[in-house]
Amino acid sequence: MKKIKILIAILISLTFILTACTNGVGKESLFLTLSIKQPDATKSLQTNQELEFILSLNLPLANNELSSFSLEVNSKNGIDYTLTPDSTDGKFEVLNNKSVSIKYTPTKSGEYTFIGKYRLANSEEIKASKNLKIESVKNNNYIKDIRVLNGTEKNIENQEGKTYVIKKSEKNSASIKLDIELNDLGDPSLIIFDEDGTVVKKITDKEDLFNAFPISGKEDDLKKFIFVLYDSNNPNTNFENEDFKEKMFLNLIVSDDNYNPEITYMENTGSLEIVSGNDIKVETIADTYNLNFKVKDLKEFGNTGVYKIKASVVTDASTEQILVDKVFNYGERYEDTISLNLDTNISDQNIKIIAEDFIGNTTIENYKIKISKTSYEVKLQPKYLDGRALEVQSNRYVYEDDESNNKFINLIAEMRTNKNIEQDYTYSFEIFDGVDDKSLMKEDLLYQNRYTFPAVSLKEGENVFNLKAEIKDSENIVKATDNDTIRVYLEDKTPPKIKNAIITLNSSGKNFEINPPNRGNVEYEANTSWNFDINIEDTSEIILNTDTILGEILYEGQSVVNDPTFNYVLSENTLRISAPSGFNDTLKKGRYIIKIYRDSFGGNIQIQDENGNYLKEGQDYIIEFEVR
Repeated sequence: MKKIKILIAILISLTFILTACTNGVGKESLFLTLSIKQPDATKSLQTNQELEFILSLNLPLANNELSSFSLEVNSKNGIDYTLTPDSTDGKFEVLNNKSVSIKYTPTKSGEYTFIGKYRLANSEEIKASKNLKIESVKNNNYIKDIRVLNGTEKNIENQEGKTYVIKKSEKNSASIKLDIELNDLGDPSLIIFDEDGTVVKKITDKEDLFNAFPISGKEDDLKKFIFVLYDSNNPNTNFENEDFKEKMFLNLIVSDDNYNPEITYMENTGSLEIVSGNDIKVETIADTYNLNFKVKDLKEFGNTGVYKIKASVVTDASTEQILVDKVFNYGERYEDTISLNLDTNISDQNIKIIAEDFIGNTTIENYKIKISKTSYEVKLQPKYLDGRALEVQSNRYVYEDDESNNKFINLIAEMRTNKNIEQDYTYSFEIFDGVDDKSLMKEDLLYQNRYTFPAVSLKEGENVFNLKAEIKDSENIVKATDNDTIRVYLEDKTPPKIKNAIITLNSSGKNFEINPPNRGNVEYEANTSWNFDINIEDTSEIILNTDTILGEILYEGQSVVNDPTFNYVLSENTLRISAPSGFNDTLKKGRYIIKIYRDSFGGNIQIQDENGNYLKEGQDYIIEFEVR
């Protein structure tokens, strides 16, 4: 009993002192000290940590130094090798000329014999040995890695373990590959739990460790699984002892998301941009220019959300610079905006944007950016009379119709420059009608670079305004000039209208134009036939709902044609209507009426525009003229 207590005391103190032989010069002692990092030394020795052996000699002669040293490890379970400074299994550190540290990690349980060896210069080898029984090695069998073969690994922060995404078509099982280290085979078992603690699958056959397991839970959710390896060689391994469970966590996302993320360029309405598809032309005076893009993977379509966004710019054949590289967590972002700042000293740049969702659907958009850096820049900004800015849609400003009869806006002209402007320099702004280039307003000799013009009336459809801006010196000499063009759209709410009618006398070829309100006079010529062209226009495209145009020609209330089918030519927003084929009426003095029916004989509206506007019920297109 006394001997057992002594042995326990030795284990607790973790120091073993062994006596070696002498070399004939004097009596030297070899000390073998074993330091074990064991929290509770009253239990049987259980470790997977390093054992540190300190080999030390008590040398009476100072000039006797170490020549060689080693540690032999022998065990009944098959370990039989020697650790030397050249060995890959050992860790050696020479402490001084009389001591050395050797570190060794047990890999199996069993009985060990450790033999420390020294050799001094010109002397025989000194040995010391000690037996040590290691009851078990903690977590001798363990999970090294786990991978989902039919899934894609994704990064999710704040989630323990790895996350994989698999498609809905593969949702009934997840093909798993496990990398398990079985140092001491015994009878390990692998149990898979879901996050509720329910056992999904239990694997006891070592050959079955690579098979698939079923996936439970709702689709499009983040599902968590815990893989637990129970080591039968460790007597302390059980369901209640969490310390001895070898765990690995796995997250799975199952989805039928088949939609690619959308990448949309957000136009910069405050600058001079021309956008045509993915080609963007920019004119600016700034040193940098900002481009913004929106990436969407909207949740309502069953999407898994944006996973990764990457944007790069190429400025020549060999240089690619990454501007944006973002990774998002699952369910964190379904829409994001990225902002890119470009160097305006480089005229031609290619932007590449890659957006990927969690299921792996990827969208790639390439944009060509052409930058013209100028010294001067002008801008024309339309606003409502109350100061509100007009909304931009489809690269044009849109006037929100308030149902008033008059549609007015203010036009704000501005000129910027990166040049030095002298104090006595002045600005001039002039606005032109963009259709006929007619000057609408002009303001000269301003001492500010921003000016608001008086109200301008809009017409339905497109209103195009051109701005010309100049900087002049004190002698009225132009020092700089620039131009801008904007489009302002007013919703088309009126039907196509008669622009004019041309009455032609066939004998003399004389033309008489009748303008709205569609009444006029024609000069009489005896014994001559006549013809007409009625021009109907709209701000938008004209639509014909019948194959023919029906109408009638009346003289003093009596019809002068039997065929109600008129000839016509349609070209987008202009409809030209002429007399029926074979019409040959002799001109007479008196009152004529040319009527284009609102409806066809079948009741269909004959003429309307692309916005669905047409004449009110009971109305027809009418031209009246009197021959005098």
